Parts: sequence; structure tokens; C-alpha cells
Amino acid sequence: PQGRISPHDVGLWEDGQIDSWRWIVDAVKATGAAMAVQLNHAGRKGSTGSFAAGYVRGSVPIEAGGWPTVAPSEIAYGNYAMPRALSVDEIHRIVDEFAAAARRAVDTGFQAIELHGAHGYLISQFLDPLSNVRQDEYGGGFEGRTRFLVEVVDAVRAVMPEGMPLLVRVSATDWAAGGWDLEQTVMLAKL
Repeated sequence: PQGRISPHDVGLWEDGQIDSWRWIVDAVKATGAAMAVQLNHAGRKGSTGSFAAGYVRGSVPIEAGGWPTVAPSEIAYGNYAMPRALSVDEIHRIVDEFAAAARRAVDTGFQAIELHGAHGYLISQFLDPLSNVRQDEYGGGFEGRTRFLVEVVDAVRAVMPEGMPLLVRVSATDWAAGGWDLEQTVMLAKL
């Protein structure tokens, strides 16, 4: 639940949510359409407001249903609350949580999974040198900054049936000098 964007978001972070999705997936598949799910962790852009909750374009205070956010580094997004930098153990736990959500997606009957690695959410935050200034194995150069995404992809793929599509959505560029750019996106696609 701490990976949500807003307090009103849905998800697959616990087994009890499978049945809530299954009837939707089954109904869509009955029409002949395929069902895919997008898995995401908002990172420093989490606990944000919505029109229903208020606090639009800002962080929802804890006393109003928000939560402390996490990120690769302690760098806030705009005027949002300052996130706490993740420990390596926490990063490993989030990788496992992506895999657990993917397993739930498979159990629900989804036919494809997309990982959201764009728009400044957690995977994107790890990729971008402007939001990831870590000096450990999850930061620094290209290999370190892509490590989290590679580990998430490997963990998710491990729980998916053979032949089930796995997609990764990325921002080709963040349009900021010194940040994630098209050259790095091409390098990522070759991994």
C-alpha cells in the first residue's frame, strides 16, 4: 500500500484483493479481449492528493491518511514531502513485493503484466541520475542505476508462466539536463 500514488488507488498488494479483480478480468476476457495489469510503486511521488482526498499537487499529511514516502535518495519531488532513502534490505523487499503482486496478477487471470518504470515513479527514480545519487550498488553509473529495474524484471518474470508478455514502460527522456535521456533508454533496451 505504501507504493500507491494516492490513498484512493487500487492494487494487488495482498491476496485479499485477488477476488476483487477476478470478476472484472473474467468479464473482460469473456468479451474476447485480453487483460493486462500495470504494476507500479510511486516512490517519492506517493501519498499524493487526489480530487477526492484534496491536497492536489501535494503530499497528503499522515493525519489525513497519507504515509511517509521512500525513494532511492532523499530528494523531494517539487513541493511534495521529503522521501526517506531506501536501505538495500528495503530495496530487496520491494523487489519481492513486485514479484508477489505479479503472482497475484497471474492468479487473478491477467494475461500480460506491465511494469511502470516511467513518469518519475520509483523505477524511474532509480534510473535517473537526478533523483538517484546513491553511492552503493543501486546508484552511481548506468549499471548501478538500472540494477533495481533488472532485479524487478527478473523477479517478476520468475513467477509468470512461460509465454506471458512482460512489458516495461519507461520515459525515453526526462527532458532535464544531466538526467535520464534517449541514449540511456537505448542502452537499457539492449540489456
